[in-house]
Amino acid sequence: MNSNTKTHNSQYEARELLPIGLIVAIGAIFCRLPALGAWWNLDDWDLLARAANVIFSDGPSPRVFSQIVFWEVFHPIFGDNAQGWAFVRLLIFGGISWTTVRICKHLGMEKLPRLFAGLLVAASPLAFTPLYWASGVQTLLGALFALRAIDFALQNRIWPVLLLGVLSILSKENAILLPLILPFVFINRTWKHWLVIALLGALAIFESWLVLITFNHTPGMPYALGDIQSVFTHLAGYGWWMLSPGIPYTIKLGLVELIAGLSLWLLWGIYSFRTWRNDDSVPAILLISSLASIAPALALKTHHYPYMAFLAAIPFYILVAQLAVSRFSFSIKKSVIMSVMILLIGFGLMEARITLRTSDGLAADPVVFKTSISYAAVSKIRTFQNNPVVILQPSVSIDKENAGLLRPTPIYNAIGGQTLVSLLALEGIDLSWKTGLTRSIPKDAIILVDAGPILKFWGQMPQPLIYLALSDIALGKFTEARFALREAMISSDTTMPFMYDESQLILPPSEIEKNCEAFLRFLELDSDINGENEAITETAVDLFDRCGFTREKND
Repeated sequence: MNSNTKTHNSQYEARELLPIGLIVAIGAIFCRLPALGAWWNLDDWDLLARAANVIFSDGPSPRVFSQIVFWEVFHPIFGDNAQGWAFVRLLIFGGISWTTVRICKHLGMEKLPRLFAGLLVAASPLAFTPLYWASGVQTLLGALFALRAIDFALQNRIWPVLLLGVLSILSKENAILLPLILPFVFINRTWKHWLVIALLGALAIFESWLVLITFNHTPGMPYALGDIQSVFTHLAGYGWWMLSPGIPYTIKLGLVELIAGLSLWLLWGIYSFRTWRNDDSVPAILLISSLASIAPALALKTHHYPYMAFLAAIPFYILVAQLAVSRFSFSIKKSVIMSVMILLIGFGLMEARITLRTSDGLAADPVVFKTSISYAAVSKIRTFQNNPVVILQPSVSIDKENAGLLRPTPIYNAIGGQTLVSLLALEGIDLSWKTGLTRSIPKDAIILVDAGPILKFWGQMPQPLIYLALSDIALGKFTEARFALREAMISSDTTMPFMYDESQLILPPSEIEKNCEAFLRFLELDSDINGENEAITETAVDLFDRCGFTREKND
């Protein structure tokens, strides 16, 4: 083949791929536009902090490209502008959908099946989390580079496969078994092809070792290793999620879902065997690719989520497209109708998952829930940027053993815990976490309390001490309540200011009310070394009256 022929073929291929590729890529971005409303939560804060040089890695990262390099490249451009980062994820996702079309072309599929496969990827419910959660870029980058490597392997272009394979393996563990897929994909296998496979295999082995020593695999931890039963259960789960529309969001699957998921793999295997015997190896290669991409996740005991099947679903979508529309002729009208319908469904499912709420009004999707409470909490903190801000984690139980330790509550995890303290320091905001109210807290500090999914406003001293006393009374922790009231009185002038707002309590008012009389009896019987109990009793009685609590004796 001479150079003129190559140029002609490249131009022909571009004309063949460009219209469908553009439709799919633009459509993928369009139907995921609601992702632009995403914000930071969970691991995002650590990745931002590392990119901003606020915190530093304490060891090697298995996902060095997607967790470090990517963030260091874009952080100078976007900073903490969540919409800018979300748009980059949309572009990556458009590239994934485009690459799917290219792979279909190189597999010999006609135009309409190519279009259908790309649209299925664009509308896939499994792409929701990687797009809406900033840390999900790891999944997107791993998928994009792995698919591009397969694309170039189908063209028998060796060195791009090596580069993209390296980037894929360094982005996400899904690509660790990529070297096992390449021998089935390369058209001709010379020593150069085997060299690329060997180099990627060596990197995959090193990456596997790095994963084993970096992630905590001890029992009870997210990355704890499972057994053969969990492997089949997870395989069934991923199979079901590849079939499911994603609404409602389900993690715990029943027997029907698990059987359906296993049936998918079984039927795919039977079909692949039959077509392979008829000299059509494509379904078998697609099956091997799908299984290889989720194999690393199958070893985990409990850490399995729908988005982890995103890359595995793409070979499935290609097979579905080939089987569903391969016998239909290509026409502009048919293509437009199918494209619009699928993209509108994808947009609708995306928007529905964001807006879906539970009976208590909170977001039903876990990622949307964490994102929403993270945004609300940090927005509230930033409104007090002229004052020191203290987030209080008061004990909400009688457990004294862990009373002085910060707990990984939903708010604490969603806003990055101590990492947020370091990031907000760059903005000049003085934030700290406390488990108790001490005299070392500045008088002008604003106290916000960690209360379930929100931060409640307790204001400035001595008001937070009074709220804390009421909480301790509700829990029957009368010694602590007495101390809090005493501290509130000491920090006050002639009068003790307090604006009672029932909505800012962290325990139901009824729990406080039923213990009011018992607390007063405690003060009456408690040894009064400094002669303070009479004053504290008067303060407590006045406080209960102001709050409208009825003091009825409990026998």
